[in-house]
Parts: sequence; C-alpha cells; structure tokens
Amino acid sequence: KKCVQSVLDQTYPHFEVILVDDGSTDDSPQLCEALAREDSRIRVLHQKNGGLSNARNSGARIATGVSVLFIDSDDWIKAELLQRLIELQEGNPRVLCVAGIQPVLEDTVPLASSGAVSFSRLSPVAACADMLYQTSFDTSACAKLVSTQIVLENPFPDGRYYEDLATVYRWVLASDETAVTQDGLYCYLQRPGSIVRGGFSSRQLDEKWAIDTIFQKLTTEYPDLIDAAISRRFSCYCQILLAMGKETKKYAALAEQLRQVLKQDALTVLRSKKVRRKSRVAALVYRCFGERGLRASAFLIRIFASPTNPNFALMK
Repeated sequence: KKCVQSVLDQTYPHFEVILVDDGSTDDSPQLCEALAREDSRIRVLHQKNGGLSNARNSGARIATGVSVLFIDSDDWIKAELLQRLIELQEGNPRVLCVAGIQPVLEDTVPLASSGAVSFSRLSPVAACADMLYQTSFDTSACAKLVSTQIVLENPFPDGRYYEDLATVYRWVLASDETAVTQDGLYCYLQRPGSIVRGGFSSRQLDEKWAIDTIFQKLTTEYPDLIDAAISRRFSCYCQILLAMGKETKKYAALAEQLRQVLKQDALTVLRSKKVRRKSRVAALVYRCFGERGLRASAFLIRIFASPTNPNFALMK
C-alpha cells in the first residue's frame, strides 16, 4: 500500500497505475481491488503465477502510456520522481530516463531529495558502457522511465532469474539516448541481512547465462563495449564463484571455467581506468592471491558493508 500511495502522490498527474497480481495467495488481490475502487487511475491485472518477468511483461502489454516505470512492491518513489523524469525526456519517449536509487532500511526515513537539476545525457553505446561499469547507474529495471514500445520489443525472459541483467542493456541500446540524474528519487527497501547472498542455486546459473548472453552480443556487434562487457563479466563471475562456497566440488567443471576466465579478465579490469574501485581491488586480489584471497576480501566487505554506511558506495 505504501508503494501505491507513493505513486498516487506524484506531482506529475498524468499517469495510470497497473497492479499485477501474479497469483498471490495472501490478501494482496483484495488489497489491489480495494485500492482500485478508491482511485480510477489504478487498474488491476490478475493472473496465474508466472514469475517476475511474466508479471512485468503482462503489465507492459496492457499499458496505455507511451512510457513505463517498473516499481517493486516493497519499494516506493518520492513525489517528484515522475515529474523529473518526464522533464528529462523533453517530449521524446524514446529517451530512457534514470533516477538515483536510495537504499533505505525498514523503519528509517530516507534522505530528502537534493533538488539538484544536474544530469547527464549519454549516447546508447556510452550509456551501456556506463551501466556495465556501474558508474552512474546499474542494470536494475526499476527507477527507469522507458518507452513502452521498447519494452514490448525487448521483453523480460520468462522463467529466468537475473532478468534485469539480461534485459535492460537492450533497452539502453534501443533508446535514442539515456538521461541520468543521481538524485535518489527511488527508495529501495534494504532488509537487514539481505546484503549477504544465500547458497548456490539456479539463480547463479541464470546470472552466468545472462552475462554470457550480453558478452556474446556486445563483443560481436559493439566492439567499443568489449572492455565494459569484460568488466561486468568479471564482477558476475566473482559473485557466482563466491556463491558456490562448499558446492565448488559439486560444480567442479563450472568452477574451473570461472577461474580461468577470471584470471584472463582480471588483466583487462586492472588496466582500465573506467572500472569501479571494488572490481579493480577484486582483480588485484585475484591475480595476487587467487580464489582464497577473493573469498577473504568478500567476507570482510560483508562484515562492514551497510546501506547506511558512508563507505557503502565505495564497496558496491
């Protein structure tokens, strides 16, 4: 309800809200219908459980606006978000507009918006590189106002995890340009302990599938993005290898493949001045101390990392 209310409170008035009930078994369907009765701008779509990708694709298909913004139900947006992103579009819905994401702990008050009017405009290739380097924005589908047509032409992959990683780069390349504001207008609920990943599962296999798909497409069609693709692959492969933990022996062949690629990619990451600090440190650690060093450094980061820690941005 907090999420929906944050949308209804937008200073920009011309929008519709599509709530997708993806086969919920709690009281969410009833809550959605109650909210729709209270405000005519709200539409509710009930469907059998098909997963996050399917729910987002279904919502996009019935959207009547020229642009869409995806919001996870646990999150909320600040009152000026839509107005700010619409202004960045300058009348062109094929301009992908990105707002800053502010991590917020439960029962805490997010920082007030800076009101800053500064922003950057990037060509499709430059924006994709920026995203893969994780310089000013990341691959999350949230906090992005994107052309509905582009979303329909580049849907989320059904039945896969890491759907944002596999999809958003295609939106960026299909857009006329990307406009980015760093103002934290999107509030992402960071639950305690959620920084620490669970055990190895099919999620990590899908992460590898997603980054391998990106790498193949970009290295074939966009030679200027090869180093950026290597940087993001290095980050993803580190995450997958670390997530294996005690499962490494079970997935011995995959683990060895990851190690070989990481050793190769680490050199490119170290040479590039565009790579974020965390990745460059990880590359140095891996080249000098191998997998054990990587695991030790990741353990220290998990201990000290917190979304309210002023050094959190450096760790990300």
